[in-house]
Amino acid sequence: MAWTAPKGFRTCSVEKPARPGSVTAIALAAFLAAPMMSPAASQELSKKSLGGYPLCEASAALAADCPEAKGETCLLVADNEIRDKLFLFSVDGKDGRLSERREVPINTKKKDRVSDIEAMALLNSGEILVYGSHSRNRRCELKTKRQRILSGKLEPAGFDARRVSEARSRKMTCNRLFGVKRGKAAGNMKMLCDALHVAEQDADKAAKLGKEAAARACNEIDDFNLEGAVVLGGKSQDIWVGLRAPLANAEGDAFLMRQTSPNGFAFDAVVRLDLDKAGIREIAADKTHVWIISGPSNDGGEKHSLWRFPKKRLAAKSVSDGELRIRPKRLSVDLPTSAEGLVVTAGKAYVLMDGAEPKGSSSSCNRNSVYNVYSLKQF
Repeated sequence: MAWTAPKGFRTCSVEKPARPGSVTAIALAAFLAAPMMSPAASQELSKKSLGGYPLCEASAALAADCPEAKGETCLLVADNEIRDKLFLFSVDGKDGRLSERREVPINTKKKDRVSDIEAMALLNSGEILVYGSHSRNRRCELKTKRQRILSGKLEPAGFDARRVSEARSRKMTCNRLFGVKRGKAAGNMKMLCDALHVAEQDADKAAKLGKEAAARACNEIDDFNLEGAVVLGGKSQDIWVGLRAPLANAEGDAFLMRQTSPNGFAFDAVVRLDLDKAGIREIAADKTHVWIISGPSNDGGEKHSLWRFPKKRLAAKSVSDGELRIRPKRLSVDLPTSAEGLVVTAGKAYVLMDGAEPKGSSSSCNRNSVYNVYSLKQF
């Protein structure tokens, strides 16, 4: 069947060559000389909305079974400004487009809610871990609600929280994370403990300043900030969390920490990632690789990047000596500074972009959260 151009759509014939020097020839030459747009760049033009208010600041996401239809995949999304609900999206099996957004109430006591949700992880049992950032606020003040992990299951009636893990002390120290004093830590663990010690001292000083001065000073401090979690399959069910900050003092490497149990905030191994002096903004995994979004450790304007490395690099034997440093492969896609969520499933990568919460009492986002879908084949 021959294609017919729509009314008003101009066509050109290629049967008769254009006269050299004519307007047509010049335009054609310019078109052919123009650089071809890469698949990643063309995909950048197709950002799709996550539905608008109240989901304005998408901060974490994962793929899970839809509660009403086991075996079908849904995407669960968190907003770091919302404590009492998550958001669930159906996934179109053809192009991966998200649809049918539903609000998922977090069924827990108000006093146990998690603030500043920045990571989620799914265990084989179907249990989901919801992490607060464990960071200080913008004025470097310590906030207990940020220092929690909520665990529960996704049910038709909502997210049923079954356990709340809260750290023993509010200060981030080597002893709190690893159960050892800073002077006795070694390898990557010592590098993280040393960086954390300096950052916590600086944050304490900043918190004592006036509000505006504290905010300015705090943005320059790499205090503890958790922004990614992933469960690697297999019997071990290793849980790895990624840090946006601090970075290693000398090399500027980012840190991954292995969580000892889903029942508490304790760790027993540290791996360094060379992400060109950027921190971890999100982690995901498929059957073969760990995927990472990186970005500046503070609120800078640098673009984010997408990386991956083989999952087998995090095998127990590889990390046992405490010295492992991995240089992931940087992938050929530029991400905006707002890229905060990452899900890799069914041959696709979903990248979620943070928006901006409403100003005042407005019931619309100041900027909507959006997402892109990439085929893994292009990487």
